[in-house]
Amino acid sequence: MNNPIATQTPSAKRLNPWPTAIVAAFVLVIGVNLLMAHWAVNTFPGVTTTDHYHEGMAYNQTLIQRQAQKNLGVSMDLSHSPLTGQVNG
Repeated sequence: MNNPIATQTPSAKRLNPWPTAIVAAFVLVIGVNLLMAHWAVNTFPGVTTTDHYHEGMAYNQTLIQRQAQKNLGVSMDLSHSPLTGQVNG
């Protein structure tokens, strides 16, 4: 009885790289997906409008209203002076 496994040299007993590559690819894909999900959850600001569908449908009307406000010449300044910690009085 000739046993081919027993007669092989130690250098011939290498592992097949394909299963390792497949597992590594799955681990990489799952890792990237987890990272993207983490970023998505942590950077989502939440709902910014309550009726987004109807607001999107009326977007042209919103643009017309904004242009009408610009034509009125109304402006707003939100500048402020730094606090000094001194009380005037």
